[in-house]
Amino acid sequence: PKSRNEGYQGSIEFDEKGNLAAVLLRKGTKLDGSENTDLEAWLFSAAKGKTVYVGLNFYMDESFYKKLLYKVKAYDYLAAFTKAVQIRFWRLTMPRVEIVFSASLWLTKDQQSEIEVVKSTGKLDGRKTLEKLAAFVAGHPRTVEESDVVILLTGLNVTDGEDSSVQGVSYYAGACSPKRVAVVEDDGRTFKGVNAAAQQVAHLLGATYDGTLPLANLCPASWGYIMSKNPNTWKHHRFSLCSEIMMRFSYGFEISQVPSTPANFCVAQGRIRQKT
Repeated sequence: PKSRNEGYQGSIEFDEKGNLAAVLLRKGTKLDGSENTDLEAWLFSAAKGKTVYVGLNFYMDESFYKKLLYKVKAYDYLAAFTKAVQIRFWRLTMPRVEIVFSASLWLTKDQQSEIEVVKSTGKLDGRKTLEKLAAFVAGHPRTVEESDVVILLTGLNVTDGEDSSVQGVSYYAGACSPKRVAVVEDDGRTFKGVNAAAQQVAHLLGATYDGTLPLANLCPASWGYIMSKNPNTWKHHRFSLCSEIMMRFSYGFEISQVPSTPANFCVAQGRIRQKT
């Protein structure tokens, strides 16, 4: 494991993927917040009162346009969609997380052809499309400046390999990096993709799926929170405590060292990188 020591006077350990939360949880971090380690206490104190603004930039394809109920009010739909995603993050504190609508783009047919990989009628290959979307975004610096996360909204059925029930895919901890992208399925009228969007934003911010390593036993997928692959209980609109802690320690440690508040997530990350 690698370590760094800025602000906090103890040793900070990260696992091989640079994940602080995984190390802390394996060492017995209290999920209910009681008896926190000295590192946790320092982090919570340093992050108190700070707000992280995560800007979403939506790309929309033709299949989404065809399903959109009120096409002249697409902006209003996206604003409401973003607010619905934000509601899923309301329990995250120290720092608080605000999901904001930063930009949108209707893809042309040429852009769609460049980005989307359609497997068969009505089905979109999520992983291959994700790769092409990342490459497309990398070639548009203005998009990178405007957003922390880029979400492709599609009316097609998003698949992950042979799994056609996922509704969305993204890169783990990809926010603010060249892999700040996600693909989400939505119908443009019932907000059916809100949970999938919240799931992918959380994944980009450092939350793994419940029931997977390194926290497979602490928060099993059967509990049905947002980060379960198929959330189907009354908890489906909430994050498990494992997800909350993983996100908090993935972005919170760095944000806590940025003196100004509020801070845009990627701007704050950039200032951290400039210091080192």
